[in-house]
Amino acid sequence: MLLNAAGIPWHCYENACSHISAEQLSRLNAEICRLLDDQFMGYGHEAVSPALLDRVLIKILAQAKTLQELLLEWENFWNLVQNNSKVIGGFCKNEFIYRSKLTSLQRPGTYVWILYSTMLKLQLFSWMIGKQIKPKVIGIAEPASAAASDCFALLPAGIVFDQPHNFFSLDKDYLRSPVIRTHEECLNYKKYLPDDFFAIPQDERSFAVSVQRALKNTLKTEFRFPKIDRVAEELSVSVRGLSRKLEAEGASFQTLKRNIRRDLATDKLACTEMPVGNIAADLGFSETAAFSRAFKAWTASTPQEYRARLALRHPPK
Repeated sequence: MLLNAAGIPWHCYENACSHISAEQLSRLNAEICRLLDDQFMGYGHEAVSPALLDRVLIKILAQAKTLQELLLEWENFWNLVQNNSKVIGGFCKNEFIYRSKLTSLQRPGTYVWILYSTMLKLQLFSWMIGKQIKPKVIGIAEPASAAASDCFALLPAGIVFDQPHNFFSLDKDYLRSPVIRTHEECLNYKKYLPDDFFAIPQDERSFAVSVQRALKNTLKTEFRFPKIDRVAEELSVSVRGLSRKLEAEGASFQTLKRNIRRDLATDKLACTEMPVGNIAADLGFSETAAFSRAFKAWTASTPQEYRARLALRHPPK
């Protein structure tokens, strides 16, 4: 069929000494490009499907073992398929800086898109490693506009304008964090993402952060989760006032407590050899089975499956 479409007789294929004309070769190349134009290999003239790129990228990211490897894979893939911008990551003292430069002149107002895309990237990376990543600084490659101050609360980081490149920086300690998501979770990531995946990360000055800090501080001294009245007393508000303040920020005491439990659980499973039962007791669960059910609701894996997955990604040397 391929030879017929190119106007090449079959005997030319069977006879190694046969020759074809330049016109036939041109038609053959055109037909090969048409047949191979699957919006992945890059043949033909059709635009690559964003949905396909998204699926291919998330599958590549699932191969990474740590956040540092994940960022490198993201960089390689982005630079391969995108023509309008290039990204590059690198270290500077105790920070990892991820730079992005548009190939065309950056138009005024692009910073809004830069901030939102930065937020989405960080939320995806956070989901991949199972802990929230907070940027230190976000740089914008354009002068600040009069309306720019409205976006300062978008992310809990300093925002600087008039930079040579768009960038965001992270504490380099994040890079050692293991990627915890399975291939199946990554390919169906929309099913497993938390409800607040696209939410704006909490500002350090928010009341929710104050409640989280009070919960963590109490855990350090009392080794158990305090009740809501204990936290309200520490923050000098009534229980009702605490609940109202959290509700105004779209949060709740139980959600904050659940998130802290989840983060502590994943850290203990990944970084210690503590028995699952001991971890359950440390986190205030009355029995191991209750902890296992809660952990599966958080991560779509049991504690044992989670540890086994990490062992496969990081086998002992």
